[in-house]
Amino acid sequence: MPTGIYDHSKRRGTHHTIKSILKMSNSHLGKKLSNQTKRKISNTLIGKKPKNLEYLHRINKGKNHGNWKGDNVGYVSLHSWVYRWKGKPNQCNICNAHKKEKRICWSNTNHKYKRILKDWIPLCYRCHQNFDKKNNNYPIKNKNQFS
Repeated sequence: MPTGIYDHSKRRGTHHTIKSILKMSNSHLGKKLSNQTKRKISNTLIGKKPKNLEYLHRINKGKNHGNWKGDNVGYVSLHSWVYRWKGKPNQCNICNAHKKEKRICWSNTNHKYKRILKDWIPLCYRCHQNFDKKNNNYPIKNKNQFS
């Protein structure tokens, strides 16, 4: 068989699909490695990034993430999700105060706290409290306080 006449450069690194790479990595799940093997693997991987890191970052977002709770998410986590997708609010929708004048935050309009970005509006702290009081969603300790 003659050597040196075959061009392998076209297929280099492209013969495994992402699906087959994940299938191969799952085939080793549950197998125990000796401490010596773990040390060898650790030493060879120093300074290297995983090949499928970008792919994993794409597929592990939103509903595909293992810890995704949907609408059963907590108050703080839901607010951080809104900040991630809508960014920091700049101006209050009611009094038009700017973020340099007052603290602006995202407020849920229907008080059901679902993952619907259209239900969130930017309000300053005072307008947010008044909005919640008007919609009976504000804890009032003394009922005579606001009458």
